[in-house]
Amino acid sequence: MQVVSIGTARHADQILERLNYEFKFLQEEGINIDVQQTNRGNLTFLGCKLVRGGRTRFSAEDSITLLKHFIANALSDVIVNDWESALIRKIVRDDYSHFPKDERDGILEFIQKNLDGRVAGENDLFHRVNRKGRVLSRLIEYLNRHSELVLEGFVAFRLKDYVEELHESVSRAVDEYLLEKEYKEFIRLLRHFVDAQEPKFDEIHAVVVPGGWFKLSDREGRPVAREYLEDLVTQVRDADGDCEGLLISSLITLAPLSVVLHLPPGSDDSMGTETIKKIFGDRVKICGGCERCGVRGDARDLPT
Repeated sequence: MQVVSIGTARHADQILERLNYEFKFLQEEGINIDVQQTNRGNLTFLGCKLVRGGRTRFSAEDSITLLKHFIANALSDVIVNDWESALIRKIVRDDYSHFPKDERDGILEFIQKNLDGRVAGENDLFHRVNRKGRVLSRLIEYLNRHSELVLEGFVAFRLKDYVEELHESVSRAVDEYLLEKEYKEFIRLLRHFVDAQEPKFDEIHAVVVPGGWFKLSDREGRPVAREYLEDLVTQVRDADGDCEGLLISSLITLAPLSVVLHLPPGSDDSMGTETIKKIFGDRVKICGGCERCGVRGDARDLPT
């Protein structure tokens, strides 16, 4: 007796392969499944039915329940691991058709790299398992009431919240993509600006003190003269603690041939280190420890 029939308009071979993988576990328990493939219009149906005669410790009713669960597990894997990418491509194509094609391609590449991490904002595995769990639950609920399921229709009408979550994820990804693009363009312009300037110093040392402020000095250890940073005085008074931005602005203003950063112990990206590296490139060196690093204090090295 046929138990469940799965219809799909595409990738029937892929679904059949995943079903057969699941059915191997049932066969180990003596539950044998026969799969018959038929076509109706543009749909391919995979009819899954129990084969009598196998020796199993499960009753016929329990065997049917297990079969539905394993089918649901296979289909939830297909939806989350395989179809999700196609769904996202459709969302980008439909919702962002006003973007140039190369922009849409860039968005898709960004999403593929960051779907579960940056887009969802948390751990990749957690979000993938969470999505699959919700899809699996809906599939089991449906199969307990129906013997036939058309996968495309099920996703469109029974997984509306799942598809909506993908829409929201794509929207967040697009926002991040555009911000990252603007940031890269901003860095490019700053690099061009620094390269076009006449260097005011051969080498500048930036000693970052605990609390975020910094001291600027030349190669010989002399503090940077007031006149070089006069334009930053107002920024210091109005910055409301934006020491990172002030340090970057100061270094851009000075445009040294070489920048040596002296950072507090244990700091990874203190005071925009990565941004400074991107702007100044191989001009930047990180000090591993010296006498200047040992000189710490709360004094602000900018003019007052």
